[in-house]
Amino acid sequence: MDDHLFSVFKSELISQCELGRAGSELFDAEIKAHIEGRTRNQDGLWFILQGIVAVAGDAAKLLWGKGTNTEPEREALREIAEVSANSPLRSRKVRNAFAHFDERIEKWYEEGDTNAYASRIIGQHEFPPQKSRFGHWDPQTGTIIFREDSVSVPDLLAELERILSKLRPQ
Repeated sequence: MDDHLFSVFKSELISQCELGRAGSELFDAEIKAHIEGRTRNQDGLWFILQGIVAVAGDAAKLLWGKGTNTEPEREALREIAEVSANSPLRSRKVRNAFAHFDERIEKWYEEGDTNAYASRIIGQHEFPPQKSRFGHWDPQTGTIIFREDSVSVPDLLAELERILSKLRPQ
């Protein structure tokens, strides 16, 4: 990757990390409003959660690209950001699940056992079964789950903040 393209990728990665910071601030404010009883708007919370997951996925695309062909050329970006192979950003499964939820619904339907369907639920639940949950946020663990895939929102936000501190030191 030449220097100009590298600088564009680095700039975009910084932007995604800043969006992650903004998402974190909105998320904290929304949670505080829920705790204080000022809102019961779960749509606002889900809007923020899905935004955070999308930002993390976009950062991952910048860091690893799509497929094995682009991963080596993005190594220099991962190096300056000190991003390891086990970064919470690495897996884009949850982001992809939300981005392609229509395909996940069709797959679920084709698999049968469609007696239960839950979308964007909050809290610890034993029902419906995991495979019938199309968006579940557990505030106890900070985990967002889409069917069998899950990711820690605090871990995503911490990684975005850590990368930002490496690329734009204060």
